[in-house]
Amino acid sequence: MFSKLKKELFYIKEMVRYGYGPLSLLSYFKNRIFSWRIVKKIPRHKCERRDNFEIHMLCQKSDMIPAIWVLWSFLKNSQLCPKIVIHDDGSLDKSSIDVFNEKFDNIEIIWKKDADELIDKMNVNPVIKNYRKNGHPLILKLVDILLLSRAEKVMVLDSDVLFFKRPEEVIEFVEGNSGKDALISQARGRFSIKTDSNYLKKHDLINKKVELMNSGIILYNKSSVSEDKLSEYFENCELNVSDYFVEMTGWNCLVGQTNYEFLPYERYIIKGRPDSNTVAKHFTSPRRHELYAYGIEMTLKNNGR
Repeated sequence: MFSKLKKELFYIKEMVRYGYGPLSLLSYFKNRIFSWRIVKKIPRHKCERRDNFEIHMLCQKSDMIPAIWVLWSFLKNSQLCPKIVIHDDGSLDKSSIDVFNEKFDNIEIIWKKDADELIDKMNVNPVIKNYRKNGHPLILKLVDILLLSRAEKVMVLDSDVLFFKRPEEVIEFVEGNSGKDALISQARGRFSIKTDSNYLKKHDLINKKVELMNSGIILYNKSSVSEDKLSEYFENCELNVSDYFVEMTGWNCLVGQTNYEFLPYERYIIKGRPDSNTVAKHFTSPRRHELYAYGIEMTLKNNGR
């Protein structure tokens, strides 16, 4: 309880520090205090599923509300109809799942206990199972999505990325018209890739700019990212097995070995306020308050609500 209060006070302090006006503060409090009531008013998204495309999201119970907004904003703006796969991090419960099922067609929930059993029975390199068993909870975003996805086109989406416009680059990729094997969002600064130097040289990963990748949005052809490549990464990873950044480093290294392309940073942003050119914004933890202060309102306005 104390940690939650401390986080809320931090977000409020940040809004004051950056000069948010009364309307933004009011929106923040409204979207935080009445979050469940507001999200329950969103109409169920219905569409006819395409079999070659899946969206995968690792979700914890505390991120349920933003996760629903993220999925709704993507589906409304893209007009795509993927199978939605939610990976439980171990904290979801039946009431959480009921809300997902109420809001979306074509959704599957993979409970952590079921994923544990499925992957334990798989004939995969023991190094994968070791990282999954002993790693940070975020490791499920890497291991489980790679091993349990089935579609030809896979999208990995964080539970804090809102969409405001039609994501043309994503649609082109899903339709098979991009000429690329993967798309990934781009960070503003560099991210340290801590793996064996010979591994980096073997795959020319520094020249492929993996240090600039951010795993908030990833799309890839299933055939281009293999279990063998995941094993090789773990065998060459120099981070502690339980390190928070093992997951993002892994995605960067795997995507870096494909014929990939960055999503345009000026259209898929992390820092700064969205403008008329912005397709999506990743509301990372230091900026999570912005999602409630204006992100949800922008999503509703842009989709005629």
